[in-house]
Amino acid sequence: MRILSVKPKRWRRMRGAGGFTLTEMLVTMLILTLAATLLATGVPVAVDTYQKTVRSANAQVALSTTATALRSELSLASYADARNNKVCYVSREEGCALCIQNSDDSACRGLQKQYYTGNLADGVELSEDKKDGNPLALISNATITEDLTVAYDQVTKSADAITFTNLHVTDAAGNNLASVDEFKVLTRFKD
Repeated sequence: MRILSVKPKRWRRMRGAGGFTLTEMLVTMLILTLAATLLATGVPVAVDTYQKTVRSANAQVALSTTATALRSELSLASYADARNNKVCYVSREEGCALCIQNSDDSACRGLQKQYYTGNLADGVELSEDKKDGNPLALISNATITEDLTVAYDQVTKSADAITFTNLHVTDAAGNNLASVDEFKVLTRFKD
């Protein structure tokens, strides 16, 4: 004997329609949750890496710009002397005496130059009373992005060069971001 089973038409229509089972939905949710977690942890790492790369590039630009400015200022000096961790020189272009030194002034981050009245005689230290105006940044603060500072450890003079030892760029926390162990500016004056 044959038993006939009758299925309603509604059941046949639902079975033919595409859909997802509960298991498929749970697996999809798990995959999306894992992807979102990986994305949430990966983005901050990528942003941090990007910021470090930009900071390092800015430090290299500040160091290069400072080196160019030092070379421009000192290579054509008619006289120069390095004492008390600063270099004083007579500028042929400007016809006056100047000194370049490290700056502790927040308005003048990095190296500063100070103009002096009168001439710089051989072996004469420029005095405070001969300063002409306020010190200026060797390169503008707008050129040095972020909170970077350019400085050197020591400056010395030889017969044909002014040498800056450990010309470096640091951030506000004091981290060294870029440096040159020894930067020499060849000069044209005679001792």
